[in-house]
Amino acid sequence: MDLEKWLADWTACVDGIFGERIRFLGIQGSYGRGEATAESDIDVVLLLDELQLEDLRAYDEAVSALPFREKLCGFVGGWEELVHWDKADLFQFIQDTRTLRGSLDALWHEITKEDIQRAVHKGACDLYHGCVHNFLHEKDGEMLKAFYKSAVFVVQAVVYLEKGVYGKKRTDLEWMAEGMEKEILQGYKELKGQVVVSSEDFGHYSTLLLQWTSEKIQNI
Repeated sequence: MDLEKWLADWTACVDGIFGERIRFLGIQGSYGRGEATAESDIDVVLLLDELQLEDLRAYDEAVSALPFREKLCGFVGGWEELVHWDKADLFQFIQDTRTLRGSLDALWHEITKEDIQRAVHKGACDLYHGCVHNFLHEKDGEMLKAFYKSAVFVVQAVVYLEKGVYGKKRTDLEWMAEGMEKEILQGYKELKGQVVVSSEDFGHYSTLLLQWTSEKIQNI
């Protein structure tokens, strides 16, 4: 897929619907990082002056004609809602977004160190609970893979707190991460490459995830 051509078509499409009501356009995820594969979704960001249900209906109808519609996802919302969004979530949202039009700088300047610490703490709590539940009840290797994918985002926040740099690309993040964060990233790569997670790896990487999240919960 020619991403830039697709984004030009998408931009023309939303301009035709919303025009001057558009406050921001961007792209996130693997396409935004330049790491997309054939299986990747196209995670776009569309922020309007305000959002009503009829806007969603109009958007859904218009993008149905775009190529690769089945891959299209992302965030569509109103600007004021994002202004008042939980800043622990907003940290990751902004850092993972490549701007196509507009700016998120005003929102970024409102985010504090405490917001980023809360992002780490909340992410670790969710993963801790999920890991325990999965080990006891689901015993699902695919679920463990999903937890490690989510853990990468927590690692990004941890590295940012330590070094003041956001490792947007996975290769950059691996280079900057240290200690257990580097082990978590290695675990993500190892699990991602397995069609079926072996029982040995399920136990090993569940243990690592539990230990790492426990440490973050207690010390962030």
